[in-house]
Amino acid sequence: MQIQKNKSLRDYNSFHFDVEARYFVTIETTADMQDLIQEPIFCDNKRLIVGWGSNMLLTEDRFDGLVIHNSIMGREILYEDASSVVLRVGAGEVWHDFVLWTVSQWWGGIENLALIPGSVGAAPMQNIGAYGVEAKDVIEFVEYVELSDGSTHILDNGSCAFGYRDSVFKRELKDKAFISSVVFRLYKTKQTTTWIAASSMTPRNDELQDENYSLKLEYKDIQQEIISRNLDINDISVQDVADIITKIRSRKLPDWTQIGTAGSFFKNPIVLIEEFTRLKMMDAWLVGYDVVGGIKLSAGQLIELAGLKGIEKWSVWTYKNHALVLVHHGWGKGSDIVDLAKDIQDVVYAKFGVWLEPEVNYV
Repeated sequence: MQIQKNKSLRDYNSFHFDVEARYFVTIETTADMQDLIQEPIFCDNKRLIVGWGSNMLLTEDRFDGLVIHNSIMGREILYEDASSVVLRVGAGEVWHDFVLWTVSQWWGGIENLALIPGSVGAAPMQNIGAYGVEAKDVIEFVEYVELSDGSTHILDNGSCAFGYRDSVFKRELKDKAFISSVVFRLYKTKQTTTWIAASSMTPRNDELQDENYSLKLEYKDIQQEIISRNLDINDISVQDVADIITKIRSRKLPDWTQIGTAGSFFKNPIVLIEEFTRLKMMDAWLVGYDVVGGIKLSAGQLIELAGLKGIEKWSVWTYKNHALVLVHHGWGKGSDIVDLAKDIQDVVYAKFGVWLEPEVNYV
């Protein structure tokens, strides 16, 4: 490990704010992290763990502490049978690259999560989700290093306490755990023709293919894309879905490698049915989706109906194609995003009585 001083974090936060870290270190193995925990520089400084900073807002010009970049790589098949495969994936792997690799194997489960920026380690922390799928649907275990003593632990799905863009890693284990790898269970789809069993290396027969895996295609955007491509609904593959999702997200969202953004900035609020009825009386165009606990609203639609789509404030603004996305064009500060977000929250609350909660983590 090499400790760097006064390191720019411009390439380690998707908003591309040029914040300086007093100390910076890259971790490539669990042993690296365990060694670092024993060092005075770890014990004597406040710490920030980052992957690619895709869900993080740096609000100050300098982080006066130690930034730990999680770069643990690797993909390993732990087990597979006729219908599924269990994989251990390093937390530093790029999420979208991992998705593309899985669909190239004809494995289903995360194709709807294509083109989400960030690393694999962020998936359980944030319980990332899109188009009817969440990370919790496919996560079996999360492996982490306890920051107090360097011990290693494994949490099963239930112990991760997944919620809407939430998990134990954002609450009880916040600043206490370093996620080293994530274990996923994915499903072999009907397009899979062969497989390699970890124990027997036996070719797989077609009749063993999983006929129970169902693609998640219910979202309007997906259905419209299927129609525009003239695809047979009964012959769509996981590769088709990943490609469709990638096209939809590319159309709606800016390229985070070129324009500073964290994607969706606010959580979609959940209200009681009675509250939704009240809101529909205010605006008949308002949409809602049945979820546990009530009706989930579209934060992006609330922002747009409040007249805030495309508004500009100094170096930051709401994206012209999607009001839920806040963008930075290269010369501003994190505090500019904070101010814009607060303005949006205030205006939406004044109009609808609904408070928008940030999905992005403020640092």
